[in-house]
Amino acid sequence: ACECSDGTSITIGPDVTIKSGATVTFKAPRVTIKSGFKAEEGATVRIRRE
Repeated sequence: ACECSDGTSITIGPDVTIKSGATVTFKAPRVTIKSGFKAEEGATVRIRRE
């Protein structure tokens, strides 16, 4: 499992792929997902705005 956090914002992508079996949590007040972001089947992606 991986957790990425920031006190202001996180931008994900482009060209980011979360592989099958991975668990990733993104935590920030503002999370932006760019075109080209992919999560393979079997991946768990959590986005928490806090």
